[in-house]
Amino acid sequence: MKKLLLILPIIFLIGCKKTDNAVSSDDTNTEIVAIQEITGIISNWDSQTSNNVIWFCDGTSTKLVSSTVNTDGSFRISLSTVKIPTLTAISTEGIPSGIYVSKANARLSSVCWPGFYDTDGFFREMTYRNDTYEYLYFYCDSDLILRGDVTNDGVRLNYDVTFKLGWNKIRSTILGSGNGTYKEMTNKIITDGIWIK
Repeated sequence: MKKLLLILPIIFLIGCKKTDNAVSSDDTNTEIVAIQEITGIISNWDSQTSNNVIWFCDGTSTKLVSSTVNTDGSFRISLSTVKIPTLTAISTEGIPSGIYVSKANARLSSVCWPGFYDTDGFFREMTYRNDTYEYLYFYCDSDLILRGDVTNDGVRLNYDVTFKLGWNKIRSTILGSGNGTYKEMTNKIITDGIWIK
């Protein structure tokens, strides 16, 4: 059970060709589509620290695809030719009581991150976020719905997520620490975030 909870909300747990540099988080509008690309402008981009190359990596830091960052920090990562990362069957992980799973044999990747390697060779993850939420990126091999509310190790986890076949952008609460922490995963939109490296 704990392994699934790690795969989904704690360790990691866009809209068709849409930039993620929009103008408050929106609790009424949702975006349920398989995404084709990730675009944006990185806040305070310093081209001297990364050779202007951005990578899209899976949860083990395996490089899936690279792209160029422009001098103003803008970038575009096409997901149309990205190799499929390692997937894990939901059914083999044990489903926590209280979580509805629409397809038990669906397979899901760990979280995947855009990021870059600094001049010391360390991979620096990037995230589109505000003070409360961030976007997480997953690959799913079929349509999948996860719904329910569970508590694990003092953390309340609320799922209201629809995955589509392909790449998905999921809004997640930025996890705090200690008992009573609340973490939510939905298809709702962040409209007041920035790309942070």
